[in-house]
Amino acid sequence: MRSLKRLVWEEKYLLLATYKFVLPDTDATVNRPPLGCIAIYQLALTYGLRFRLHEVILEIHNKYELVPTQIASASCHNICSFIAIYEVRKFAA
Repeated sequence: MRSLKRLVWEEKYLLLATYKFVLPDTDATVNRPPLGCIAIYQLALTYGLRFRLHEVILEIHNKYELVPTQIASASCHNICSFIAIYEVRKFAA
């Protein structure tokens, strides 16, 4: 069941082959992800967060020394929307 759910998520959120979802155990928290992993909220994926992270998102995280779970999902939505609009306008010009 867990592997099927993971495969469905990988397809739904267009996860590149070089990445994989690691579904947490029921007692896991976002503050202690498994070694070699980062924690993200599903809502951030629903709002447009994708991997490989866009360079703008990486710059925001690095500049303010944040991990993805420290940015509210609604803010993630705003950032992803800004990037999408910028990319569309860049190609339309």
